[in-house]
Amino acid sequence: MTKLQINDHRRITVPYPLVLDAALAFDREHNGWLWRASEHTLTILPAADCSIAIGARRSGAAETASVERSAAWVAAALLQYCFKLRIPIPRQSCKGVELTPAGIDLIISTSVALLPIELSVADAQAVAPTIPPAAADMPMEAAAEAASTEAASAAT
Repeated sequence: MTKLQINDHRRITVPYPLVLDAALAFDREHNGWLWRASEHTLTILPAADCSIAIGARRSGAAETASVERSAAWVAAALLQYCFKLRIPIPRQSCKGVELTPAGIDLIISTSVALLPIELSVADAQAVAPTIPPAAADMPMEAAAEAASTEAASAAT
């Protein structure tokens, strides 16, 4: 029996201060020294893969030390931070990180194949909504407004 596909795509934007907080919490969970240090700084490395460098001053040290972390480490830190804050993340989803001006985006994508509840699969696959040509490039709210305006003009 043929199943229908549902795709779920989410972006969680984590501002840079919370990225540092997530990194320090992750470091603490893995017995690192960064969370015990002071004067923390966060630097985004020039590579476009969301790698970071955390600067911190150890107690008694004269200079700050810098520790580089990979994009995979950053993603793991952000995922653990979301779990601690009880932000639901599907375990079977594909996860990634992306750099934005506002912070680091945690990107979550899930695809699920389901059987329809009420329709037969053949009926469900035959359903094709009519979308006005101008609405294809509009945001969802604008497309709904355009469709209702078009329906109102067709009724008169």
